[in-house]
Amino acid sequence: MGGGCSEGHAIPLGFMASQRSAELEADFLAVQTIARAGFNPRALVEYLRRVQVQPAGAISKAYSPLPDRDQRLAAMLSAIEKLPTVDYAAVAPAEFAAARQELRSLTKPGRPQHPPTLMRKTLE
Repeated sequence: MGGGCSEGHAIPLGFMASQRSAELEADFLAVQTIARAGFNPRALVEYLRRVQVQPAGAISKAYSPLPDRDQRLAAMLSAIEKLPTVDYAAVAPAEFAAARQELRSLTKPGRPQHPPTLMRKTLE
């Protein structure tokens, strides 16, 4: 048993191992889903590399619900290697091109250049 719950209750360390295993499975499914949607799954690896911080010390690692960052990244890269080879940079998806065009239309001359506000106008 170990600590870590906000109410001060003990959490079985076996539960943490199960949680880490579930997290690795979720990562595997995320890689497959992202690839099927037409996005580069390596972007998920880079995102995780930037966002997930390494816990300081062995005790923090033992109570972390997330797998070790390096283990997690290696598992994702292994899952990516099993996917069919696709050149993601060859063609931008149609939705991306449409979103880019919409964004450009928002900055055309004649449109207000200040962001909208929820403040009421003062009565004159």
